[in-house]
Amino acid sequence: MKKQSHVAKLFLDIAARWELSEDEQMKILGIGSAVNFQKFKSGQVKLSDGIIRKIFAVDAINEALKALLSEEGDFAGWIRKKQDCEMLCGKRPTDLICSGEWENLCLVRHGIARECGRRMDYEY
Repeated sequence: MKKQSHVAKLFLDIAARWELSEDEQMKILGIGSAVNFQKFKSGQVKLSDGIIRKIFAVDAINEALKALLSEEGDFAGWIRKKQDCEMLCGKRPTDLICSGEWENLCLVRHGIARECGRRMDYEY
């Protein structure tokens, strides 16, 4: 359970950096009640494989944002703004992320990676 509490803390730290509401956090993880979310936050529940997978996807998005925006970047601002990059088609990343669907988490991650590649092309 100790490793799981580290995984939960990882998610909560990212959620704070992204300035996500508790409702948004619950949607991402697929937790339906505030009581269960409080148990999650306090490390009182065993995390399902699905929740762990979503947390690692959120971490991958966060790492991609570090590459795109730099460590000090405005992560919260970027994920709430409609993005014109090809893969996100003018959607706000938070809308996709908060769907809690694995495919949308991957779409955001790959959209950021593609945007990073495009920006790197301009730097050369």
